[in-house]
Amino acid sequence: MIKKSLFLLFIMATCPVIKAQNKKVLFIGNSYTGVNNLPQLIKVVALSVGDSLIYDAHTPGGFRLMDHSSDSLLISKIYANNWDHIVIQAQSQEPSWDSTKVANEVFPHAKILSDTARANDSCTKPIFYMTWGRENGDANNCNTWPWVCTYAGMDSILNKNYQHMAADNNGIVSPVGALWNYLRTTNPNIQLYAADGSHPSPSGSYAAALSFYSVIFKKDPSQISFDFNLPAAEAAIIRSAAKLVVYDSLLKWGVDTSTTKASFVYNQMPPRPTAIEVHFQNLSQNADWFEWDFGDGSPKSTVIHPNHFYTQNGTFKITLKARTCSIEDSLSMTVTIVSPYSSLLENQLKNKIKIYPIPSPGLINIDYSASFPIERIELVNGFGQLLRIYPQSDLDEPLNLKNLRSGQYFLIFYLKDGSIQYRSIQMID
Repeated sequence: MIKKSLFLLFIMATCPVIKAQNKKVLFIGNSYTGVNNLPQLIKVVALSVGDSLIYDAHTPGGFRLMDHSSDSLLISKIYANNWDHIVIQAQSQEPSWDSTKVANEVFPHAKILSDTARANDSCTKPIFYMTWGRENGDANNCNTWPWVCTYAGMDSILNKNYQHMAADNNGIVSPVGALWNYLRTTNPNIQLYAADGSHPSPSGSYAAALSFYSVIFKKDPSQISFDFNLPAAEAAIIRSAAKLVVYDSLLKWGVDTSTTKASFVYNQMPPRPTAIEVHFQNLSQNADWFEWDFGDGSPKSTVIHPNHFYTQNGTFKITLKARTCSIEDSLSMTVTIVSPYSSLLENQLKNKIKIYPIPSPGLINIDYSASFPIERIELVNGFGQLLRIYPQSDLDEPLNLKNLRSGQYFLIFYLKDGSIQYRSIQMID
């Protein structure tokens, strides 16, 4: 028995899974990025859990942001790919200088680099590499800027100014300096510094790699098993700290933790004899591009809220893809569509009701038994337009259809049990 609803819906939506990701990142910095080949280390960390990092790097020793912003080789690297991120690392001391010097010589060049990357690809997101205070402070600049005389003072101002640059440029922070600070406090036996008290040791670079992995892939670094040849216990401590300082606080570091999610519902429209119209309402989140596959071989649609016409009964797999920049999600539903205008139903109806003469010049008789309770009949044309409604009481006399033009029409029978059936009729002059 066919109910008033024209559809039976079977949802085949898969459970959420953590998908492997592919990211493209350009690293801009100097020896703090180059020592221990940090970009390659991040790539290996990502590969160990199934993710992929494609990268390029520009890390001349001692380069300041003003050097990078006017470097033609770097500019060519920015325009060489559609980067998901550019990593911006200033010279290790310059963000800790006095506010006027930083405002004039650091912040403007961070903006130039960010704007250049977005001019190449509007989806590129800058990541500001928060570095750390030197192990015993900056002795070279201590007389000029007293706050850098100690590790704590230098580290504090670096933390502040890297967050400032990220906020000013709609970027995010890889808080390596904050992670080092936590490790220095909680696990002082872990040597994060190289012998010069400035550059990173292997442990320090491993911590940096975990910080970057967390903010680039938005995944928990404590799940990583790769140790970078460090003692297993030490590597585990660093991973745990990276989870606490970085991953558990992604919003603090400007990382958008919202996900692109494809979602939709549908509504049936009034039935037509020649097609079934379905309206799809797009409920996707954090997406600005969409593609619909209606499962019937028709062309795909990029309309946000499409209407689609199914011309036959069947089971169709409807798939919506939703995307923003490089992040994509999809949702599929399998929908079985049965129209009240199907020939099968018409054949069933022939055994219970008699309509004559067909074709008809204008008067139609309808004979049916009391065991077949009709509530009303609707007359529609070939476009599904409702022409007339006949209550059950009108069926005792022939229906007068003399003013109809020649052609095919449909009588839709609404039965008292809630089912719908139909018969096609042919009118002639």
